[in-house]
Amino acid sequence: MQVAILKKIRHQNLVTLIGACPERQILIYEFLPNGSLKDHLTESGQRRRFTWKRRVRAASSICSALIFLHNTEPNPIVHGNLKTSNILFSKDNVCKLSNFAMSHLLQYTSKPVSFWGGVKGFARMLIGSDTHKIQLDVSALGIILLQLVTAQKPKDLRKNVLSKLGDIIRFQGKSMEQQHEVLKSIVDPDLKKCQLDDAAEMLFLGLKCSDPNEKHRPDLAADV
Repeated sequence: MQVAILKKIRHQNLVTLIGACPERQILIYEFLPNGSLKDHLTESGQRRRFTWKRRVRAASSICSALIFLHNTEPNPIVHGNLKTSNILFSKDNVCKLSNFAMSHLLQYTSKPVSFWGGVKGFARMLIGSDTHKIQLDVSALGIILLQLVTAQKPKDLRKNVLSKLGDIIRFQGKSMEQQHEVLKSIVDPDLKKCQLDDAAEMLFLGLKCSDPNEKHRPDLAADV
C-alpha cells in the first residue's frame, strides 16, 4: 500500500520515494538529514534553535501536505499515522510527511441529486467511514499544533491546554497581564520572539482541530 500510494504522488511537503526492493521489503526514500519534528521539540539544543517562525512554517507545511492528500484525484488519501516522529526535515529545513504505512486510498460514491429546475445529476462525495478517516488526520494535526506551541508530549495535552486556557477566559475583563502570565505558563519557555497573541491563536486552532466532536473541526483548506 505504501509503495502504491507514494509512487503516484509528488508534493514539496511529502517525502519522495526513490525506489523499492520487494524481495527484501525495502523502501528507499530521499535523504532527510535534519531530523524529525519530535527531535526539534524534545532535544534541548534543537528546541532552542527551533524558532517561532520555523514552527509556523512547519505547521503550514503539514497542513498543505494534508490538503493535497485529502484532495488527490481520483482517490483522496489519508495519512493515518500523523505524529511528530513521522515529520522530517530536509537539509534546507523543508518539512515533509513520511511513513505512509497506515495510509488509505479513499473511495468516492456517486449519489443522484436534483438541481434547480428539476435537472438531475450526480454529486461525488465520500462515504461516512472515509470522512471519519480524514478527520483522524485533522485531529492529529490539532495535537501537533499544540505541541508546536508547548513542546509537550501528546498524552493529555489537549486536556491540559484547555484547562489552562480556561483561566484566561476567567480573567477576561480583568488584567491583561494576568492573561499573559497564563499563556506564558503554556508556551514553550525556549521560544524566543514569539508574540503571545500568535501563540494563543495557534493554541485555539489546535483545540478546534482536535475537538472530540468531528462536526466542530474546521475545514483545512477553507479555515486552517
